Amino acid sequence: MNERAGRRVGLALAVTIMLVAIGAPPAAASVADKFQMPVIPPDAEGYSILGWGHLQHEGGGVYHPGEDWNGNDGGDTDKGDPVYSTANGEVTAADDYGSGWGNIVLVKHELTTGEEVWSQYAHLEEISVSEGESVVIGQKVG
Repeated sequence: MNERAGRRVGLALAVTIMLVAIGAPPAAASVADKFQMPVIPPDAEGYSILGWGHLQHEGGGVYHPGEDWNGNDGGDTDKGDPVYSTANGEVTAADDYGSGWGNIVLVKHELTTGEEVWSQYAHLEEISVSEGESVVIGQKVG
């Protein structure tokens, strides 16, 4: 992991909308019917998008897939701060992906329409959930 990624909790929240035809709407308990901020819910007070923003061009034809949320005080002042699931869902990945990304949690959210979206939490100091686990809005993931 590079020094910049290792010094921040800044998470790459990459949300991709995938239109998926699902026969019946998901069970009420698993439906993502609302979303919240991933840090200091509900409004992420004390945090901002510093560094890379969503789909910002990184050079070489590569686009950054999310937003890096960092503490307003800069440096590693937010290191170790908890990160929360933005909505109800299922953890589809939770592992250390090494250099650049580090610890990542990927959560699939099923919307009331049956469509699916994902939230990705990267550069986490620790992982607090496991693959296959159901999470609820506001649950600590890292």
